[in-house]
Amino acid sequence: AYGRLGDALLLVSPQAIVLDASPAAATLYGYSEAELIGLPVAALSALPEQPELAPASAGHRSGAAVESEHVRRDG
Repeated sequence: AYGRLGDALLLVSPQAIVLDASPAAATLYGYSEAELIGLPVAALSALPEQPELAPASAGHRSGAAVESEHVRRDG
């Protein structure tokens, strides 16, 4: 679905659960695409609490781009 897209993209549910991930996201985070699916986005956060990772229902519009600090699987 992502073809040759080089960007790391995550499709996230309103509950902040990863629904789909691009191959570049899997490489960036150090997970397989399958491992990312179902993972809470908070598990990728470098900071204990990032308000921008709150569920979309808490104010983010559908399709909104969000920037935040994340951490790779290996730290």
